[in-house]
Amino acid sequence: MENFKTILWDFDGVIMDSMPVRDKGFEIVLQKYPQEQVSLLMDYHRKNGGLSRYHKFRYFFEEIRKESITEDEIQGLAKQFSTVMLESLLDESLLIKDTVIFIEENYTKYNMHIVSGSDGNELRYICEKLGLSKYFISIHGSPTPKKN
Repeated sequence: MENFKTILWDFDGVIMDSMPVRDKGFEIVLQKYPQEQVSLLMDYHRKNGGLSRYHKFRYFFEEIRKESITEDEIQGLAKQFSTVMLESLLDESLLIKDTVIFIEENYTKYNMHIVSGSDGNELRYICEKLGLSKYFISIHGSPTPKKN
């Protein structure tokens, strides 16, 4: 590790075991739709963890339901999803202990950033509330794609 100066961290499944909560979020937000269709989205969601909720909601409607959806409708679904996430993800017990210990012990040795498919504003809020923000130079999330 001494050859590295910068570490880019993913969040879900790396810093926090949040995937079960995110699964539940999609199920709650899409509960009025047929379970078979929601199950198809859940399969897609689990295979494409790094993609944003915005992308996944668009996929659900355009590819699974074969119907169009407006950007405003996607934003509305994403807002509902965010409400569910913020109710559930401010739980310190979801933090992955070994990762957090490494971060706490090494944040002065490396330039650390979070790059996640999760909503950026939500992610910054969660990190602030859980006392993680101070360890990272920046925290980036969707709608900017993770690869950017």
